[in-house]
Amino acid sequence: MRPDLDDYLDQMDHMVKVGGIDHVGFASDVTEGHPRDQDKREKSFGPRGLYLNITGILGPWYEWATLLNLDYASLTYTPRIVGGLERSG
Repeated sequence: MRPDLDDYLDQMDHMVKVGGIDHVGFASDVTEGHPRDQDKREKSFGPRGLYLNITGILGPWYEWATLLNLDYASLTYTPRIVGGLERSG
C-alpha cells in the first residue's frame, strides 16, 4: 500500500522524536521528467530496467504501483508537506 501525506508526516514526527529536530531534514527524492507511462518507466528505471545493479536490488516497493507517495508525486506538491507540518505544529 502506498503511503500518503499523513504517513509521511507521521514518519517525520517520529524521526524528530527519536533523533531531534536538529538532525531531521527534508529532501524530496522526486525527480521531474520521469516517464509517466508504466511501460516506459519500467524499461528504464524499474526493478528490471536498464540499471539492474541499482534498481534490481530495491525490491517491490520500487515498482510502479508503489513508487511515489500518493500526495507527493511532483515537486509542485511541496506546499502540501509544508502545510501539513504547519498544521501539526
